[in-house]
Amino acid sequence: MSRTPMALGGSAVTIHLDLPDVDATWKRALAVGATVELPLGDMFWGAGMAQAGAA
Repeated sequence: MSRTPMALGGSAVTIHLDLPDVDATWKRALAVGATVELPLGDMFWGAGMAQAGAA
């Protein structure tokens, strides 16, 4: 039995990006087919945060 991340149903990778315009980047990701895992929102520490999955 394979125990790779994809065989187990996902990926073990998280990437955090510091972006000058998170809203525009989020819209562009959705436009090319990213799926919403966590909608874009403002966090209590002042940053915008969202989580997307592969198309």
